[in-house]
Amino acid sequence: MMPVIWSISGLDTSGGAGLAVDVKTCAVFGVHCCPLLTSVAIQDHDQVLSIKSVDAENLKEQINVLKKQMLPQVIKIGLIKSKELMQLLCHELKQFTATIILDPILQTSSGFWVHDHDEFQFYQNNFLQLATIITPNLPEAEKLVSMKLNTFDDIELAAEKLLALGVGQVIIKGGHAKANQVYDYWANGKLAHWFVTNRIVDKSVRGTGCAFASCLAANLARGELLLTALQNTKRFLTQSIKNSVAICHNKQVLNYCQTPFPRVDQIGFYPIVSDLTSLTEIITQGVTTVQFRIKTDSSLETTIKQACEIARKVKLQLFVNDHWELAIKFEAFGVHLGQEDLMSADLECIKRCGLRIGISVHNVQELQQAQSLQPSYIAIGPVFPSRTKNKLQPLTMHQIKILLQKATCPVVAIGGITLLNINRLAELPFAGFALISALQTKPLGVEVKKWLAIFQKLKLC
Repeated sequence: MMPVIWSISGLDTSGGAGLAVDVKTCAVFGVHCCPLLTSVAIQDHDQVLSIKSVDAENLKEQINVLKKQMLPQVIKIGLIKSKELMQLLCHELKQFTATIILDPILQTSSGFWVHDHDEFQFYQNNFLQLATIITPNLPEAEKLVSMKLNTFDDIELAAEKLLALGVGQVIIKGGHAKANQVYDYWANGKLAHWFVTNRIVDKSVRGTGCAFASCLAANLARGELLLTALQNTKRFLTQSIKNSVAICHNKQVLNYCQTPFPRVDQIGFYPIVSDLTSLTEIITQGVTTVQFRIKTDSSLETTIKQACEIARKVKLQLFVNDHWELAIKFEAFGVHLGQEDLMSADLECIKRCGLRIGISVHNVQELQQAQSLQPSYIAIGPVFPSRTKNKLQPLTMHQIKILLQKATCPVVAIGGITLLNINRLAELPFAGFALISALQTKPLGVEVKKWLAIFQKLKLC
């Protein structure tokens, strides 16, 4: 069954934060989000006029009706203004075994302080202890521990103070700092870790804190370990901020309504080569789609330029691996990216330039995230033990079938495919089969002819 989380938070009338963001973020990851309303923030993208809380009886009724049928794996708590609601949640949520993620919304992005003195004192001294994990940004952490956080040591000390208050785990988000990179700090009292990503300049986006916490909740609900869930969350937020859009007067929000990348009509036999000689030899055999994977830095730009020129002359669908900027510059047909590449690539720029895109995935969670970007194709693998992907466990046939069932775009099989095992995949709905090691036998042209004959026999192209 689909995992369930509860988001206990406020409604932002502008739609840029709060429950609206939580529900849409969870949908990206294939998780059902039950929105429990705590308040209505009457606001636009410039200012908050007021925050009006529901009464405690109303929220209690919301909890009671949901717990009969839809128990959550994770509970995410956002905007809670009134002391009455905090007291209710402290009492009601103790009956659940779910992980509780608290995103401490103390001040809105427009500068509106949520709590009066009495409310904040209760929040700090009583409500925080309810949380398994809290996710404050720098200003919120400063407020909670009553100190300025100017250095890495300050942030680590602040985490210690929050843990001392009774919180299980702390993630202090560093997006408000002025550095060229964003430093997020996680600690649980025994272990600690810094997450570092490049800052995205010229972007001021609302709702990122809500998206961070709800993305983390969705990943945990899907069964990811915490550090993996955090890595996935950072990757999602980085790409979401890059893809944010102006909604009015250049006020930017996360974009959940992206247009798809151009589709690929036919893939079939999909060789992956790393040099111009192999590329030239392969296309003489009538191959229509090739991935050019060059890992050396020597003559990189010149080599990719020549590869793109060769491809255009014969109308070859050439996907450049990793080097998306050079793929754009030299007008490749498309670009192929791994999971780590999604952190740095400008997907909107790739899309604007008309390039197709393929994304490698290894599990259902990565599939859900990749498909939210609406790529041209997905590559799943390794489908068999592979020398080139030896750090990853090969997928079982059961896992392969689940990924194919959940896929909404063309799927390419990759990893360990040989003449001896290709028939095991022949009855599955793959759009293509990517080959690397299987083509390293010389002469290459003879090997390609063998593969094309097999594809024709098995009706794979």
